[in-house]
Amino acid sequence: MNNKNGWGLQSEIIFICVFIFCLISSIILITVLGLYKKNNVNGNTDIVISSVYKNMLNDLEKGAKKYIKNDMDDIVKKSIIINSKVLESKGYINKLVDDNNKACEGYVEVTNDMFLKYNPYVKCKDFISNGYNNNVE
Repeated sequence: MNNKNGWGLQSEIIFICVFIFCLISSIILITVLGLYKKNNVNGNTDIVISSVYKNMLNDLEKGAKKYIKNDMDDIVKKSIIINSKVLESKGYINKLVDDNNKACEGYVEVTNDMFLKYNPYVKCKDFISNGYNNNVE
């Protein structure tokens, strides 16, 4: 006898399988198309980056903090940009190089909104941090 009062077990299992297939397909497509990024670096969503680039960003931030503490006479009013070349020349950071020993460039944007916020950015041959502005260098 046919049950006309709802779905049968077979129909429910087929529906669940189709739903799971669509869900998995969507996740794969979203990840492949880059709409979902895996790591959060310096407040921006970036692709997963190697420890070399993370270390560069950390070194830039630490160098900028030392520079502000030791070399800035005035309090940062709104925002300033500190170039990596300035930090290198003052001895606060080593030269920025990637894992292939190729030179990189970078800068730190320091903003003052009740407290100082440091946002380091790096540009190498194979990596550019999210938010990097070519016009700053």
